[in-house]
Amino acid sequence: MMKARKCTVLLGLLAIPFLGLTQLDSIPWSVTVWGQHRSNTLDHEMGRKLVRGGFIDQPMIQAAGETQGGDMGSFGYATGLDLRWKLNRMWRESGARVCGSVQVKSVGDIRWTPELFDLAFTGNAGHLGRWDVLDGSRFRYATWVHAAIGLEGKYQNRLEAGLVLQPAGINARIHNGYFYVDSEVDSLLGYVRAEAAFNQKPAWGIAVNAEWHFLREDAPFAFHLRLQNVGVTFVPSQDQFAVDTMFQTSGLTFAGESWSIEALENGDFGRDLLVSIPAQSAWSLLP
Repeated sequence: MMKARKCTVLLGLLAIPFLGLTQLDSIPWSVTVWGQHRSNTLDHEMGRKLVRGGFIDQPMIQAAGETQGGDMGSFGYATGLDLRWKLNRMWRESGARVCGSVQVKSVGDIRWTPELFDLAFTGNAGHLGRWDVLDGSRFRYATWVHAAIGLEGKYQNRLEAGLVLQPAGINARIHNGYFYVDSEVDSLLGYVRAEAAFNQKPAWGIAVNAEWHFLREDAPFAFHLRLQNVGVTFVPSQDQFAVDTMFQTSGLTFAGESWSIEALENGDFGRDLLVSIPAQSAWSLLP
């Protein structure tokens, strides 16, 4: 029943501008739909296979590793729809017009160190006796709807504020981490400090859109500033996880109840490392 109500509210927000457009033909409006992906390491073919599935061969992995070099790797996408409208009539003789927009957006990105890329695709066989640094690796994903209303002035300068509905959101990051296996493969040392958060329920919030255009006939240049979906959301229920630990072995043996072979077989291996925080409310910034 709750899902049906949320869908009704969402459709109502989306329908507000369309109701006005059907009744007032004089309202200027525009619709923009876009989608893009970007990466400084993965080419289009490898990125498509990672998203949709497919066979990734060794030459493709080697080419991606050489492209990344010693820099931080990244892969991300952004897609959405933006409907904008405004009234022709001035608002209270102020020189500004009432305007508004409805935006539907989805973004996601992942960043990794060169060492993490090698560990994920080729393993640590070539890393024996070398420190692997994992600092800064992260993953983010969010989808939201923003319905806003505001004023548009001279030179199409615009300021809007409105409600945000965020059905899904994930944020995970490794703040500090390293991994080391001895060249003789008889000991290892690792440390990781990381956290992750997953929204169990949709989040609500407020956000603003702003545009400022410096356009003067006597000026030899023009300046444009645009801010989109700058705001905060409140998550009624969010799962949070954290890990802050170091592990070290000699002879590749483990000690402790959760480090035994039985724990590995039962799926409880290393459970003491991860701290699970019960679902709770939280505030977060729009990505």
